[in-house]
This record gives sequence, structure tokens and C-alpha cells, in this order.
Amino acid sequence: MLSRICFVLLLVLPASFAKVKCPTIIGRNQWTSVPAGEVNYLIVPIPYVVIQHTVTPECNSREACTATVDGIRGYHMDQLGWDDIGYS
Repeated sequence: MLSRICFVLLLVLPASFAKVKCPTIIGRNQWTSVPAGEVNYLIVPIPYVVIQHTVTPECNSREACTATVDGIRGYHMDQLGWDDIGYS
């Protein structure tokens, strides 16, 4: 058991000291000009959480990432009829 704990610590410790740059946060008004249909505010405490995953190619520039997110927004609103992009 002790060897398993040591193994896990050896895997986790280097990652805990890694310096990771915080990603740039882009506000909605910077990646789309389409307003949301209806806004539903969260009820606290949140009774459940749904995590969705969208598979898209990696984006390496602000323009490419903006196009990807706006494409997802378009699919959710235009194809699925949702009021907004499916936030998690």
C-alpha cells in the first residue's frame, strides 16, 4: 500500500509545481454578435450538473477558437432550436 501511495505522489508532485499560464478568457460579446434567446439564471443550490463534451479540432489562434465556439453556438441555436449555446 505504501508503494502505491509513493507512486501516486511521484506522479502528482511534479505537476503541482508546473507553471501553467492561465488561458485568455474571451467574453461572449467578443466571439458572437447573436444575442441569447432567453436567459435562465441558476437556482442555488444547484440540484444537478450535466457535463457535455463537444469534439472539435484543436484551435491555436483567437480567430480559429472564436470560429469554433461560434459554430457550436450556431448549431445549438439554429439547428437544435436552443435559446443559447449549451453551457455546462
